[in-house]
Amino acid sequence: MTELIFRAAVRLYPSRIRLRFGAEMLLYMRTGYGRRERLRARIAYWRAFAADLGRALRATWTDQPPRSTELPMLSFTRDFLRWTRDLVRNPGFAIPAIFTLAIGIGSSAAVFALLNGIVLAPLPYSEPDRLVRIFEQNSPTNRFNISAVDYLAIEEMQRAFESVAAYTVGNAVLDGADALMLSGETSVGKYPVGVVNSMQKIIDATEKGYNYFRNNPPREFSRTFLADSMCSAACSLAEQTHAKAIITFTHSGYTAFRIASHRPDAAIFAFTDNERIIPKLSLVWGVRAYFSEVHTNIDDYIKFSIERLKDMGLITEEDVVIHIGSTPASDRGRTNMVKLSYV
Repeated sequence: MTELIFRAAVRLYPSRIRLRFGAEMLLYMRTGYGRRERLRARIAYWRAFAADLGRALRATWTDQPPRSTELPMLSFTRDFLRWTRDLVRNPGFAIPAIFTLAIGIGSSAAVFALLNGIVLAPLPYSEPDRLVRIFEQNSPTNRFNISAVDYLAIEEMQRAFESVAAYTVGNAVLDGADALMLSGETSVGKYPVGVVNSMQKIIDATEKGYNYFRNNPPREFSRTFLADSMCSAACSLAEQTHAKAIITFTHSGYTAFRIASHRPDAAIFAFTDNERIIPKLSLVWGVRAYFSEVHTNIDDYIKFSIERLKDMGLITEEDVVIHIGSTPASDRGRTNMVKLSYV
């Protein structure tokens, strides 16, 4: 009789609960009921069963799970205390667990910082959502920059944009440009200082990513073959000895131009008695030009250049320096002298 009552009671549960837990519920009811010999205990058992059945039916009728009377924070606190107690009791497990957790948090933070800087962070411009890039495309996967002629045509005929600007900083550096010029909207727009800073960052990043010591051999049978050979030798010596500076004596500026064309790591200092070429030399890659009177004796000229650069803090004692120029200096001839020495 009791078995039939059990089965009938189980059939009162919703079908999804009965199909999943029916067998376990019957087994639990049999064993639990069988342990209770006193009438009061059996009545309490059926009362608890009726309360559980009522909660299940109410959840089915209202399509909501039964509410828990326990506060979420109280449950979290109890679980946290239990986890802490388990870790303290098992230090052999706690140390690897904490270490793994720290690695996971650190890795997540590093990935987020990288994505935030590259993908999520806005561009360092006012209203970056209004910036667009124009490029040419001859297939769904092949994009390339527009030419200078096309840019000028777009700038003249377009009516959709507030302004148009172009940049080819990285390519110009790789092509060997000595100086880069800002023009158009990039030089007279709302943020000229920001443009210059961005341009400098691109130049620095491009130069750091490539080896700028260039093999620029002299052309045989040219009028400047011997002078060009001296400049090439000076740059090779600078690379081999890790020289701090290459110091040139020049009247026309050609020696400084030629040295700069090799893109040496050493600083390039040009001393000249020709004031007209100093502004021009200031635009040559890596060259710092200074005016000086010509010394009749080349040794005096070398001593004068070293003392002046030391006074300016550009070279120090025991630095390796290379001097290159012509001798006699007063003749202003082509380059025919190279000297390697310590300061």
